[in-house]
Amino acid sequence: MAKSKSVKVITPVAILSYPFLASPRPSDDPAHKPKFSAELIFPAGSDLANLRKAIAEVCRAEGWENGVPDGGKEGIRNGQGKADRGKGDHYAGAHFITANSYNPVALRVREKGVVSESVNPVEDFYPGCMVRAEVAAQTFDTGTNFGVKFWLNAVMRVGDGTRLAGGGCAFDDPGFNLDDDTPF
Repeated sequence: MAKSKSVKVITPVAILSYPFLASPRPSDDPAHKPKFSAELIFPAGSDLANLRKAIAEVCRAEGWENGVPDGGKEGIRNGQGKADRGKGDHYAGAHFITANSYNPVALRVREKGVVSESVNPVEDFYPGCMVRAEVAAQTFDTGTNFGVKFWLNAVMRVGDGTRLAGGGCAFDDPGFNLDDDTPF
């Protein structure tokens, strides 16, 4: 099977979620290789025209003149469903993509107009920070699923944001008694 065309694009600013950028995320299926990955959440009003243009281009190259056929995955998803299921208010009115890579992803941090290559993938790229990414749209067809996916090439943190992870420390909870010697 010939490899389908891919089209690179730089995303608008997004909220980083579920980052696996320091090490690849293991697959639930041992037959699949681990992947580096991230979910990019685009707040309401974000200009997704470049992402949609890349999707249209790879669809035409696949022979899908009218975009992804019915039943396929378009690549850009509506975040309202996640918000409704309690996955976070940051999804309300937003759109998001999931992007993956089998190879380590180039990471940079921009602060005060200066781009640094010296980064700590865990501390600098936390869920909730603001990023831009280079992704590549590509069609896929596994026989049971088909549509457009995004490969993750590079991520640049462009700002801080509110952390999305549960946060806090049990030791800060007044119900956690440090003087209690009761065994677990």
